[in-house]
Amino acid sequence: MTLIGLFLAFKGQDVTVNVSEIVIGGTWAGCIGFGFGSIFGKRAFHKNVLIAYWCVTMALVGAFFGPVVPSSSLATQILSGATAGAILGAILALLHWRQLNRKRGRASDVLDPGVSP
Repeated sequence: MTLIGLFLAFKGQDVTVNVSEIVIGGTWAGCIGFGFGSIFGKRAFHKNVLIAYWCVTMALVGAFFGPVVPSSSLATQILSGATAGAILGAILALLHWRQLNRKRGRASDVLDPGVSP
């Protein structure tokens, strides 16, 4: 995801772009990709780690949609979008955890694929 963001940023040849904007945007998109990859790529999770991954990833996604919030300050818009994303991330994490435990047939705090229920 980071490479795609850098490619799109460098593709606009007639547009003057600050290098720091490219680095910040690419890092931001890379963190979102890392978060979703970690959430759906791992098989063993501790409940708190899963919640943290979901909250941080969805807060980064929510910050992107922050300017939709009607407010006079851009910082307030981004912060409110990130907060809404983090709350949504916590809800999604709990639903995801419940689904993983239902598949395994147990309700512990650690989901380990090496141990059969």
